[in-house]
Amino acid sequence: MSLLLLSLLALGMLAAVLLMVEAAREEEPGRARQLFIPAHLFGCGFFLAALATVRRQPDDPRHLGLILAAGLLYRVILLPTTPILEDDYFRYLWDGKVLAHGMNPYEFAPAEVLEFQAGRDDSSAKEYDPERAGGLAARAALLMRGDSPADDFGPILRRVNYPKVPTVYPPMAQALFALAYWMRPGSLLALKSLVVLFELLAMAITLRLLADMGCKRTWIVLPAWCPLLLKEFANSGHQDSLAVFWVMLAAWGLSGRRPALAGLAIGIATLSKVYPIALLVLYWRPLGWRGLFLAAAALFLGYGAFLPSGVNTFQGLKTFAQGWQFNAGVFTLARNAAGFTLNALGFDPAAARTLSGPAARVLCGILFSGVIAWLAWHPRGRALPATLAALLALTSLFLLSPVVNPWYLTVLAAFAALHPSRSALWLLTTLPLSYLHDDRFLVPEWIRVVEYAPALGLLVWDLHDFCWRQRGSSPPFPFRRWDDGRNET
Repeated sequence: MSLLLLSLLALGMLAAVLLMVEAAREEEPGRARQLFIPAHLFGCGFFLAALATVRRQPDDPRHLGLILAAGLLYRVILLPTTPILEDDYFRYLWDGKVLAHGMNPYEFAPAEVLEFQAGRDDSSAKEYDPERAGGLAARAALLMRGDSPADDFGPILRRVNYPKVPTVYPPMAQALFALAYWMRPGSLLALKSLVVLFELLAMAITLRLLADMGCKRTWIVLPAWCPLLLKEFANSGHQDSLAVFWVMLAAWGLSGRRPALAGLAIGIATLSKVYPIALLVLYWRPLGWRGLFLAAAALFLGYGAFLPSGVNTFQGLKTFAQGWQFNAGVFTLARNAAGFTLNALGFDPAAARTLSGPAARVLCGILFSGVIAWLAWHPRGRALPATLAALLALTSLFLLSPVVNPWYLTVLAAFAALHPSRSALWLLTTLPLSYLHDDRFLVPEWIRVVEYAPALGLLVWDLHDFCWRQRGSSPPFPFRRWDDGRNET
């Protein structure tokens, strides 16, 4: 009976995936939103019902096989679809071609290349020094290299978002983009295939961690069927799955007392996405000097390859860190509070608006440092399993961040399969509502209230259960301790 119920839920998820396919066919953003948001919410209903079913049932190999087969099917269906409400992949494809031809992707912004190309035959064109002109000319030549129409990267480069900003993606992500180019130049399918491959590898490690911790392996349904992950990886091709893989490998290394492997994995994860660097501070005790050394060595070698004289490798990342804001939660409250305080102190309104953003960044940075310090040094924090500490740290980071895109949270799904987290599950199901932003990428306030107000309360509840609740008692589904259901037979 339970297998039949799970099969029906799998069919319901399949229907939601097919609705996503329909949304992917829409070129008009408004119409795509009208199809995608209901599809996501529809899928979340079946996803949560699947979690409830798995919670009640023993660890049946047939259930596990159905979960894995259905998850793979959903990804195969979404792989060839056009990304829904996304254009980040144009930057991925361009960066991959630049690196594949032995050039530094951090050296020039896309707009500089297009400006140089357009001004070649213009007598009034901007003059460049010989070295810079040579670099731009080499990249302009990449716009059309080869005989195939697929080699024409002009349309791709012209659709890169934020074209005046050099790439923000770290070296390991650049290697992924280049590998996709080598597989098939300009192919989004090749890129998304690699993204899904690393997602599946991360799920394999999560499955191993579930078995090692004595938990039911069927909890893999959380990352396997989560609608957010299906959209962001198989459909949109976001490269975050690379970081998720290395982060989960680090977690597996720490769980098996392999500090060297864990340190190296965290270093490589930080070369894929910036946020894993927080785990170095969080895990400094179990990593030891060998793990910390290998992490530092990975970072040095990864970025060292892109640090020739005169190239600002971190310019794009600096622009992102200083000025970008999107769908922020606690950061928005901190910025508004800072602006109110500055106005009350007599600052000019324009100056108050200018200073409120940096002040909010400092405040949120202090709050996050406090979370990391508590987890790393307080006896209650140090008593938590490494995977649980990472879940709490990363959830706090995303709640405090000035930029919270839905795909950032994909790493939470793997950790939430290992530990109960009301806040993580809430964020995973509600963050795609941010796709209802307007043309200026402003998310309506009511959506941010729906996303973050419950998440903050649920995080406090999580901390109570994880750190202060008496052993032997458990909250009701779906937030019981995952080890309440250890391999029941």
